[in-house]
Amino acid sequence: VTNPSATVLPNGTVALVFRGSPCLCNGPMRESLGVAFTPHWNATYTQVPEPVWRDPASSSSTMGVGCVEDPFVWQDGRGNWHIIGHSASVPNICGGTHAASAYCGVQFASRSLFGPWRHSLQPAYDSFVLLNNGTSANFVCRQRPQLVFKKDGVTPRALFNGGSFVQNIMGHAKGVEHTYAFTFRT
Repeated sequence: VTNPSATVLPNGTVALVFRGSPCLCNGPMRESLGVAFTPHWNATYTQVPEPVWRDPASSSSTMGVGCVEDPFVWQDGRGNWHIIGHSASVPNICGGTHAASAYCGVQFASRSLFGPWRHSLQPAYDSFVLLNNGTSANFVCRQRPQLVFKKDGVTPRALFNGGSFVQNIMGHAKGVEHTYAFTFRT
């Protein structure tokens, strides 16, 4: 279990969505997203036996998404469930290239936390961002998406990502060797 994302349900139960295996996307171990529950955050978690999502090698219904890491889970005001994550491999929903795998975001939705889950046909985010000063930038990577919600607790207000800009050094694009946290308006 890695990259957990927890949400507390109205009855106090905690639902945890997590990446279930290493991201060895070209190796024998393939990625999946799993769910576990506990009656209290400090109690023992019980894992649901079947993953809520498997990568393309395991399920044809997710073709075009690739390995997904850094899941963030929430429930909207209508009771539907959503997961936003980093589509971290080839294929991916941002064009399928290796470069796109560093900055590509995917969103899943389901009426139940147990699925079935369907992914959006459009990226949740990509490399392009419009900055507060009116300029734009492209990221070489965007990691660990997280949402902050409006006062109602269910409407997304802002997206947070860790990310690195492209820097032009002597005519060559190079990723900045530092990662920063950014807030994006939704």
